[in-house]
Amino acid sequence: MNATKAKLQLLESRAEQTKKADLKPNQSVQRVKAKTRKKIKFQISMLERECLSTGGVTNAIAKRIRRYCQAIPDHKLVFFLLNFPTEPWAQLADVVHLRPSDFALDYFLAACHGQGELPPSSLVATARDCAAADLPRLLEAHPALRRCYSYLRKRFEGALPPAARLAVAQLAPLEDVLWFFEELHTGAGGEGVERAVAARLAAGEPIAASGRERSSYGKLMERLLTFRKLGLADIASHIEAYADRRMAGIRLAGADKARVAVLGDCSASMEVAIETSSILGSLLSACLRAELVFFNDRLVFPSVAPAGARDVVAVTREVRAERCTSPARALYKYYKMKQPVDLFVVVSDEEENTPCEGMMFADLFAKYRAEVHPRAQVFLASFLEGPPGFLGKLRAALRAKGVGCRQFKFDRRRPDLSKLPHLLGMLALEVGDAAAAGGGGEGGGEAATGGGPWALMGEGEEKEEKEGKSSPAADDGNDNKSNLPSHAEATAPAASHQRPGKREALPSSEKLPKEAGAEETLPTHTPGDAVGLPPSVPQDPPALPPIPPEGAKEEEEEDLPA
Repeated sequence: MNATKAKLQLLESRAEQTKKADLKPNQSVQRVKAKTRKKIKFQISMLERECLSTGGVTNAIAKRIRRYCQAIPDHKLVFFLLNFPTEPWAQLADVVHLRPSDFALDYFLAACHGQGELPPSSLVATARDCAAADLPRLLEAHPALRRCYSYLRKRFEGALPPAARLAVAQLAPLEDVLWFFEELHTGAGGEGVERAVAARLAAGEPIAASGRERSSYGKLMERLLTFRKLGLADIASHIEAYADRRMAGIRLAGADKARVAVLGDCSASMEVAIETSSILGSLLSACLRAELVFFNDRLVFPSVAPAGARDVVAVTREVRAERCTSPARALYKYYKMKQPVDLFVVVSDEEENTPCEGMMFADLFAKYRAEVHPRAQVFLASFLEGPPGFLGKLRAALRAKGVGCRQFKFDRRRPDLSKLPHLLGMLALEVGDAAAAGGGGEGGGEAATGGGPWALMGEGEEKEEKEGKSSPAADDGNDNKSNLPSHAEATAPAASHQRPGKREALPSSEKLPKEAGAEETLPTHTPGDAVGLPPSVPQDPPALPPIPPEGAKEEEEEDLPA
């Protein structure tokens, strides 16, 4: 709120300067255009809506906050006192009038206000005053301290003796021990740490800890590769078995009905993220039961189709970052073979710099839709650098061609595979849409011009889908140039460009008169058909996605933060 008020004051001062500029144009204040003044006034009005003229904490809100504070367990309060500043708690207590009895630790509120001394027997006082040599005894006596390794590693940075590091490896949460294994394993006593971790894994102790995401499948694979590099095969084998169990539970609904291909970038520009990219491509291939192809300026086929953690490690170790970037090279394989694919998942940094057969990816994909599979879709798992609104070269090129696609972003310098569950959630939507629209059949995938969840199906088309019929536009193996519309049809307004508001189904295709007892449908016009129209005939915009209903979220806004 303070930031909003400060911004409001700044805008008001700028608006005042514009008034002075109008009154005294010869003064040092520079004249501001009317368009700029209008923009400033609009921003001021929007910020004024956020500022509350009156307000306060009601008794109902105070009761809810008090109940929340009473539900916090004591070990979490200890963690808060050891790791985080206490000023926000003191401010909250002043506003809500919290009492010491509202917390599981009776000294928590006094510690937040800095009043009095902590009880000498309390864990907080003991942890703050203890020496590194006393740490093994404290970990044994205070189980809650075992959950605070993030505090201990800062409190005794680089000064933990071998006995303390061994105690942490034996007693701390296994997830923390695996995550910070290099710190505990380095130096004297490293073999004892290794044996302790291997014994805990062999005993079947669960890795996951509540409220954490360090044990997701992607992070486990990163740790597995690290232990392989360190030569710790015993620990790696246990993590591999655990990762296989986690991977067995990752199955996306509809993956067996939709045809999916994963295209992984292994060009030189992916040097920093090549390992993460290989893990991601191999994992998605296994979860989606998809064909996996890597590309630079040529095709790179993995030696094994990933089906488990061992296969993912094998593929990751053999992929190397080299040569130029040409995602069109991977797509050309499917275009040349006329192989219909419902969804292409492209794992890349989008630094496309080399064409294939004279075409970039967006051009070739438009051609693939027109000649092979008009309902094919693209999903981008991108390693990017830039502001949150940065699209990436590949998505921008697809957008220019009228192709809508979802995109999930990773930081190119520090890719974080803990975001993998969110990525799989977005892919589940894509695969589910492809399966619901008839994936796995000759016309699988989504509508050719729809691209995303806003594509609607007419009643007649839906009926034909259920009866197993397919329109000429959905025929994957035919050339759509034979389906050119007539001049009257080309000049008629497109039904997909209606104004938002009413969620009306697209009109079903008109019926031609029956000839020889057979009922034929009028060929559906697709964006790829416009190439053969005479210059005098107005053409539809290329592959413009249907306008979503009011209040719907646009497809470009569905990206998750990196």
